[in-house]
Amino acid sequence: MTTTKLKTIRPLKHAGEFLNPALVEYAVISITMPDGYVPRHHRLIDYGVPKEAIRHLSVTSRGRLTLESGCYIESIELAEQFAEKLTVLFSKRHYRYVYKMKIEINVSDRTNFTTTKKTKDSEAIKKFIHCN
Repeated sequence: MTTTKLKTIRPLKHAGEFLNPALVEYAVISITMPDGYVPRHHRLIDYGVPKEAIRHLSVTSRGRLTLESGCYIESIELAEQFAEKLTVLFSKRHYRYVYKMKIEINVSDRTNFTTTKKTKDSEAIKKFIHCN
């Protein structure tokens, strides 16, 4: 298991803080692991993909792996706290030794959708962190 942390201290930019006012920044946590360790309902082995093929997954605000975009996080600090909780959670799963976790910063021009999703997901993550 490897966790990559960002070396930046600056806060994430909100809508209106870029030269293009429609852009908004958000953090996501991405997980990579061999397809043979991916949860059964996400595996591609049935389609001829080898078990060793590296798969890229995201994490929901409840700590579940997903093929979709996962959760959008409003700050790097919250993303790092969430990554620490996920490390504890994933230590109990069968892929505990083979996954790599990375915090990424993305930019989107879908201002309303991204801002709403970022706020909603960040609140759910805060509840998840304090409940577990």
